[in-house]
Amino acid sequence: MSYGTLTHDRVLSAVESVIGEPLANLITTRNSYINRVYEVVVKSSRQQLIVKFYREGRWTTDQILEEHALLYRMKACELLVIPPRAFNGQSLFFVDKIPFAVYPKMGGRALDEFTQDGWIQLGRLLGRFHALSQTQQVSSRIKWHPDTASSRHLEILLNDKHLPEDYKEPLKRVVGQFLQIARRQFETEPLFLIHGDCHKGNLIHSPDEGVYLIEFDDCV
Repeated sequence: MSYGTLTHDRVLSAVESVIGEPLANLITTRNSYINRVYEVVVKSSRQQLIVKFYREGRWTTDQILEEHALLYRMKACELLVIPPRAFNGQSLFFVDKIPFAVYPKMGGRALDEFTQDGWIQLGRLLGRFHALSQTQQVSSRIKWHPDTASSRHLEILLNDKHLPEDYKEPLKRVVGQFLQIARRQFETEPLFLIHGDCHKGNLIHSPDEGVYLIEFDDCV
């Protein structure tokens, strides 16, 4: 099964089979660059849920479950994050081969600009997150290292037909020099989990609580 056959009826049926309750015949597609995300409504309680269908083959089951476990740990430490809901002790489900998770809808608004207090709140949140993630000694997530990221990106650019031929050698030389310096930095610094996609679009401001950090599926 692919995203092309993930119809609205299929989404509603998959979620109903997990939560054990009928949904209203209302579904809203939410913005997402990589995954497929929908908002649905529980018929009896009118509770709004956010359902994320992970792109097939992008992450392993272990990597997604590690993301969920990290969110549960952060929530238990009172960090402002939104973990997925668990049903019968599980947080990850499949419709054919597509993994998906169900989240409560969080009220709030996106931030256009940060105030000084907003920057302080975000810094505290990230600092507490990094302090927690450094206690996790083993991870199945991708290591964001010059040899696994930057080198591959350079290879993609060099093989791109839109890059003029006379640009390729200077680009390869300059980036190669940068990679030599960067590798030495990574050899001496400890690695720990970071968000991996921390930008304004993944921050929600709740007036009564503060700034929430969302979308951890790119943590590395």
